[in-house]
Amino acid sequence: MKKKITIIAAMFIFFCSAKIYAQNLILNGGFETQRPLSEASNPMGSCWNPAQGLAGNSPAAGWLTWAGCTSYNCCVITELVAEGSNCIPFDKFVGGKMMHVVTTASTGINNVNINSAAAPALLVTARVYAVKGHVLMALDPNRKTARYDTSLYTCKWETLRVKINNPGRDINQISFYANDGTADFYVDSISVTATSAAFANSNNEEPTAAELIINEKPAAEVIKIIPNPANTIARIDYTMGNNFSAGLLIISSYTGNILQRIPIKGNIGFVQINVASMQPGLYQCKIETNGKVMGNSKLIVSR
Repeated sequence: MKKKITIIAAMFIFFCSAKIYAQNLILNGGFETQRPLSEASNPMGSCWNPAQGLAGNSPAAGWLTWAGCTSYNCCVITELVAEGSNCIPFDKFVGGKMMHVVTTASTGINNVNINSAAAPALLVTARVYAVKGHVLMALDPNRKTARYDTSLYTCKWETLRVKINNPGRDINQISFYANDGTADFYVDSISVTATSAAFANSNNEEPTAAELIINEKPAAEVIKIIPNPANTIARIDYTMGNNFSAGLLIISSYTGNILQRIPIKGNIGFVQINVASMQPGLYQCKIETNGKVMGNSKLIVSR
């Protein structure tokens, strides 16, 4: 998942008198960089007992499979999957790859590659989708200063969030694991950002639109398909940022088979494609430039 940072002219985002810097301080928070398969843990799952090591490499660079089971056996499965896999609904803040975790209590994934420079406050957000159980996001879980947020729903995308005033030091690590019993969940769009002033409060209430914009991924709003569903001709209108000059419109099946690569120029325009020969079903339209996904949307072909 590539990050899309929205900055409009010279406007700055304020929330509770805190200016939020858009630089993400966590490495590979969108799971777009994959670890070489030869270095990853067993893709069918890893289990530990108290006498064994408590970590292994997940399929995503910078992320570990992690076990907090020091007195009992525990297991975890981690895999990188594409947006929309396994019938998980699409979400405007999620795109590209996401991490799928199936875990017993106190096991999951963690990342210690966080560069949270000293700041009056830090905002940490993540999008999660729990199929079973509850997801716990923990910052510095092994320290007395640990902070947590827990998912509330099943079968629904939601945002986990922690606001930290006066952190005083770098965050040591961030972890996602089962809050109780076992859990099956997806996580993506993890963001750690610094602010210029302390938050008026540090409760974990639902984030504002201004906060969510920090880790928004390429959303369907930048690509509009008319008609959709389509059966003969589809017109794809696109609006990119002012820095966009040229790229590729890529049409692919949801199994990843690329059907068309269409060069485009200019940050605003449209392309017409003939879908008459395409099988009925769901397709992905995305715009890339220099290997980065700038926007994506779904195309439905019907008869």
